[in-house]
Amino acid sequence: MGGDGNLGPQIYSDFKEMSSGASTDVVLLALVDYPGDKCSRVMEARPHSMDPVCQLPEICTGDPRPISDFLARGLVSFGEETRFAIGFWGHGHGVFGDFDSEEILVDRGIRFGALGAPPLLASGDRSMLPDETSGNSLTNREAGSALAVAFSRARRRVPVDLLFFDTCLNGSVEVYAGLERIARVFVASSLLIAGAGWHYELWLRIARDRPPETAEEWAHFAVKAYEVAYSQSKEPAHLVATSCGAELVEAFAGLVEALSQLEPREAKRLVKEAGLRSASVFYKENLDLRQLVRGMAEADGLVEVREAAERFLGVQEEVLVSETAPKVGAEGLCGMTVWCPVYGDLEDVGRYYGGFEFCRRTGWGELVRGVV
Repeated sequence: MGGDGNLGPQIYSDFKEMSSGASTDVVLLALVDYPGDKCSRVMEARPHSMDPVCQLPEICTGDPRPISDFLARGLVSFGEETRFAIGFWGHGHGVFGDFDSEEILVDRGIRFGALGAPPLLASGDRSMLPDETSGNSLTNREAGSALAVAFSRARRRVPVDLLFFDTCLNGSVEVYAGLERIARVFVASSLLIAGAGWHYELWLRIARDRPPETAEEWAHFAVKAYEVAYSQSKEPAHLVATSCGAELVEAFAGLVEALSQLEPREAKRLVKEAGLRSASVFYKENLDLRQLVRGMAEADGLVEVREAAERFLGVQEEVLVSETAPKVGAEGLCGMTVWCPVYGDLEDVGRYYGGFEFCRRTGWGELVRGVV
């Protein structure tokens, strides 16, 4: 919980929700960084109280090391029958501002190798959970490093049930591609998180009263709790649960490959035309993924591109687990975005985009370079 900033006051209302929903069967542990340089704590939600497990020196939520320590301890503190969800609470920006000159990463061999593999030494190679005291924040690659190291130290070789984001804009295919191996279901919003964020009390109470038998069912509970919480709100609200696996990214890589067979100018023209017809989400070059691919599927005379686009859309439909009902401001959105600079690289994402695993696996960054 990245509370060292303007979300600090929200910590306490969410504590109340968490403790109201907790029970002997539903346990919540939180690593909390408080505003200023006071301290950090590990807190446990018990029925109607939040109890400190331990007090820590001031941490920086932009540093993956204390996060991996906390996660590793949590993973080994419960039996094999326990269902796990790992979540990030705070600000989020998807791929935007996701650069840190002092980024702390582990080798790709552990970030994307077998889960639970022996640890390797960390090496240095905006993002989430900004820390106001240090001025730092957690990049998506650092989040992946924290999770991979935690699994390695805990010797955990199987994914957890859920990876969820009570953060804005992290429902992006780039974030998904970098973290999907960690969990069975990925739950996030491509929009700004509505109102006061996730409704923890309702979500935890549903899980208490109807213990989920699968990761998909647990994710569905989270989505429906969010839907109920904001059913009367006028704010755009959209939360989506997506099954994790390589299929979605591989299908997009197939589309990029089909586009790459075209003359470069023709490929860029097709991407730009599809992009200009797609909805932008908060940032102009942050486009709805499904709308972009649908635009390419409508290309006249380009059989291979159309088939690859339709194949991707089919996979995207298959991996959808649950989503909130459409609301004003979210109509037609799929809940997952992709960076596509059809209006120009307005946020200077291109300088670090090549470091995303999504870009490595698909070649998308190279394809859209100079698309304007």
